[in-house]
Amino acid sequence: MPISRDEAAESLKKIEQAQSRSFTAYGYKSAAPFFFIWGAVWMIGYSAGDFWPAYNGRVWPALLLLAFIASAIVGRNYGRKDTPDARARSNRIGLRMVATWVAIFVFIGVVMNVMHPKTPAQGAAFVPLLVAAAYTILGIWMGVRFTIAGIAIAALTLGGFYFLQPHFQLWMAAVGGMTLIATGLWLRRA
Repeated sequence: MPISRDEAAESLKKIEQAQSRSFTAYGYKSAAPFFFIWGAVWMIGYSAGDFWPAYNGRVWPALLLLAFIASAIVGRNYGRKDTPDARARSNRIGLRMVATWVAIFVFIGVVMNVMHPKTPAQGAAFVPLLVAAAYTILGIWMGVRFTIAGIAIAALTLGGFYFLQPHFQLWMAAVGGMTLIATGLWLRRA
């Protein structure tokens, strides 16, 4: 039984939509472990900033180094599951992601050095707001769940900054870290 041109076009459109949904779901599931890693870093780092502010300059660099190493290990493991060509492509993407985040952290350091936040809360709010912007932009390209995570992080950061200044570090540890971890769980179920 031959199919019409319209039926064939409709079938191809459905295949393309299924491919797009599959790509998005795979991207979500691939990103989930990174949200767990960075959520834990936020919880530990901001908690330490509140309880031991004198050690903030030592805690964050150590946590960031550990998180980068953990992220690199997780990223490499994703590339090993596919064909050699896919592994090579994954390694290139992984290197680009590492370079992107290094550039973001260098940017953060330079901006903090130039702008000199007047209060610790201003400095502590800048990084999550930048991360929120990055997730929102990523969501525009990769899937709405990233955008929702970015908006949630921005809203919670601003809420804590304006209404919970004395406890802002703990606020960010709890809601910032838990938002990332909850987003990881949400992405994993995609």
